[in-house]
Amino acid sequence: MDPIKGDKDRALELIEELTQKLIRFWATVGMNRYAQKVPKYESYKLMLQASKYWT
Repeated sequence: MDPIKGDKDRALELIEELTQKLIRFWATVGMNRYAQKVPKYESYKLMLQASKYWT
Protein backbone atom coordinates (compact mmCIF):
# COMPACT_ATOMS: atom_id res chain seq x y z
CA MET A 1 0.00 0.00 0.00
CA ASP A 2 1.34 3.43 -0.89
CA PRO A 3 1.90 5.87 1.97
CA ILE A 4 -0.48 8.75 2.56
CA LYS A 5 1.17 12.18 2.30
CA GLY A 6 -0.10 15.69 2.78
CA ASP A 7 -0.14 18.85 4.83
CA LYS A 8 -1.01 18.81 8.54
CA ASP A 9 -3.96 21.12 7.91
CA ARG A 10 -5.56 18.34 5.80
CA ALA A 11 -5.16 15.69 8.52
CA LEU A 12 -8.84 14.68 8.56
CA GLU A 13 -8.93 14.30 4.77
CA LEU A 14 -5.77 12.19 4.89
CA ILE A 15 -7.22 9.98 7.62
CA GLU A 16 -10.35 9.48 5.50
CA GLU A 17 -8.18 8.57 2.49
CA LEU A 18 -6.27 6.03 4.56
CA THR A 19 -9.52 4.63 5.95
CA GLN A 20 -10.87 4.11 2.43
CA LYS A 21 -7.67 2.35 1.36
CA LEU A 22 -7.88 0.00 4.33
CA ILE A 23 -11.56 -0.74 3.73
CA ARG A 24 -10.85 -1.50 0.06
CA PHE A 25 -7.99 -3.78 1.03
CA TRP A 26 -9.97 -5.81 3.56
CA ALA A 27 -13.06 -5.96 1.35
CA THR A 28 -11.08 -7.53 -1.49
CA VAL A 29 -8.43 -9.57 0.36
CA GLY A 30 -8.13 -12.98 -1.23
CA MET A 31 -9.56 -11.88 -4.57
CA ASN A 32 -6.71 -12.40 -7.02
CA ARG A 33 -8.33 -10.28 -9.72
CA TYR A 34 -7.81 -7.21 -7.50
CA ALA A 35 -4.20 -7.98 -6.58
CA GLN A 36 -2.79 -5.24 -8.84
CA LYS A 37 -5.34 -2.45 -8.47
CA VAL A 38 -7.84 -2.45 -5.63
CA PRO A 39 -11.18 -0.85 -6.58
CA LYS A 40 -12.75 1.93 -4.55
CA TYR A 41 -14.98 0.60 -1.79
CA GLU A 42 -18.09 2.17 -3.34
CA SER A 43 -17.37 0.34 -6.59
CA TYR A 44 -16.95 -2.91 -4.69
CA LYS A 45 -20.33 -2.44 -2.95
CA LEU A 46 -22.03 -1.84 -6.30
CA MET A 47 -20.38 -4.98 -7.71
CA LEU A 48 -21.72 -7.02 -4.80
CA GLN A 49 -25.23 -5.67 -5.35
CA ALA A 50 -25.06 -6.47 -9.07
CA SER A 51 -23.57 -9.92 -8.56
CA LYS A 52 -26.83 -11.23 -7.08
CA TYR A 53 -28.35 -10.85 -10.57
CA TRP A 54 -25.54 -12.87 -12.25
CA THR A 55 -25.42 -16.32 -10.75
